[in-house]
Order: sequence, then structure tokens, then C-alpha cells
Amino acid sequence: MRKIDTSFQDKIFDILIILKDILEVFNKGLKNLKLYAHKLGEFQLLVLFTVFYFLILTPYGIIMRIFKRSDFNLNLKVNSPTYWNTKPKKDNTINMEYPF
Repeated sequence: MRKIDTSFQDKIFDILIILKDILEVFNKGLKNLKLYAHKLGEFQLLVLFTVFYFLILTPYGIIMRIFKRSDFNLNLKVNSPTYWNTKPKKDNTINMEYPF
């Protein structure tokens, strides 16, 4: 059996220790990078939603108010005693040939 030089084994062991230290530093940096990315994502979300609200929804609402148009089709009458809308009755007969 061939004998391995102990100085070679020590060099390999030193290299493995250095690699372990490098990985620990890399993992700490990766953890900090994840925290930074999360904070940056929260800030971007706040900015994008604010821009969307003030540049798209607000002008849309102002234009709809100017032209007195509603997308909800409420047709509310001021002197009406109730705002209940009755639906037309449907035929309740069921076609049993194709029930589903």
C-alpha cells in the first residue's frame, strides 16, 4: 500500500477549511442580498401602485365625472322610494333531454 505524505494531507485539509470559510461568507452575503431585495421589492410595489393610481385611475375617474357616465349602470332616481331592481321572470321548465 502506498503511503501518503502528511504534508499533502495538511494542504488538502487547509484548502477545505478555506473553502468552508468562503462558503460561510458567501451565505452571509446571500442572506443580506435577500433582505435587500425584499426591501427593494416593497419600495417598488409602493411606487408602482402610487403611479398607477394617480396616472390611470384618477384621470379615468375625473373624465367619467365630467361626462357623467357610470360603468355600474345604477340609474338611481332621486325621488324613488326604493332602489330595488326586479328581474324579468324566466321560464322554469327544464329540458330533461340535456339536464346539464
